[in-house]
Amino acid sequence: MTGLRMEVKRPFKLVCIGGTFSPLHIGHLKLFDIAFKLGDTVLIGLTSDDMVRRKELSSKIEGYRTRERKLREALERRGYAGRFQVVELRDPLGSAVYIRDLEAIVATEETLPNAIRINRERRRRGLEELVVVVVPYARDELGRRISSTRIRRGEIDEWGRVRCSSTSSGA
Repeated sequence: MTGLRMEVKRPFKLVCIGGTFSPLHIGHLKLFDIAFKLGDTVLIGLTSDDMVRRKELSSKIEGYRTRERKLREALERRGYAGRFQVVELRDPLGSAVYIRDLEAIVATEETLPNAIRINRERRRRGLEELVVVVVPYARDELGRRISSTRIRRGEIDEWGRVRCSSTSSGA
């Protein structure tokens, strides 16, 4: 049947996720896929240039506007146009501590401590805690964690393909 549209019922109206997303890699895309399965709309906190300066190999991280453009393009290619909003993340907790309508946060093991801090601050402000959904890391072809830092180091590419015979811990 052509023209038939079924409404998909997602568990949450509004979920959030945050990060630098540079370089954007397959692990990020899987993380976003889960966020969009959970929420009608995804609020994306994208780290500011000031926050990026504190990261390892920060000189290899693109500026905010470039990261935002690439993120938007990637999400639109995946069919998520009109279902997300990107906001600048100027501190680790961001706007998640005061947006009343937020219902859930998608995190990794690395970002879980911030999700816990966000819920602590929401409680302090008299807001409902967010449901925290922890997503396992994507793994490269050798079973190590895919991370932007490893990509910046030249160990793997954005798809988790090993570039050298690295014996790193997978940080």
